[in-house]
Amino acid sequence: MIGFMFDGKTHPNWDEIYLEYIDTSGIAITQEYELLLGIHNLQTRLNAIPEYVKVQTISWYNFRAYHPTATERLAKYGYKMPRTGDPIPFLSKIAVKEKRFHHELKVKEAQLEKLRSSQKVGKEGKEARREFIRLLNHLGTKYRLDRDKTTCEELALMVKDMNDEAIAEQMSNIAKGK
Repeated sequence: MIGFMFDGKTHPNWDEIYLEYIDTSGIAITQEYELLLGIHNLQTRLNAIPEYVKVQTISWYNFRAYHPTATERLAKYGYKMPRTGDPIPFLSKIAVKEKRFHHELKVKEAQLEKLRSSQKVGKEGKEARREFIRLLNHLGTKYRLDRDKTTCEELALMVKDMNDEAIAEQMSNIAKGK
């Protein structure tokens, strides 16, 4: 792993520090994250429910009883097993009801693809590292950065303050007609 220089010393935990900085500063791509989370949840649902239905069906045919774990999990997805009678018709209707989630998954995947294609290519690897180090150097001219004491939260607040000041200066220049 390649470290980065901070106060003249090489720091070996670049990935941890950079990820904590991204998380704390709030500059992570939240729309992409929300879409990925939604896609993950839908894929989990679409993979799990047919398996639970299969387990319930096998359990009913073999023991004339519901499988407790499958019953509990199906209930979490909104499917309460009937208390009396043959549950097989109910279980077969679940597949029909789940088709709407297949459509929802395709919509979210299309949204994610559109979002990713519309975004500029992000800086990765060495370029991201250089940009972050430039940021640290620039902050060092205005703030005191102590390698052992400055937390990522404090660093994120410094970045936010610096950005707020830059925006205020731009607004001032616009108001003055510059």
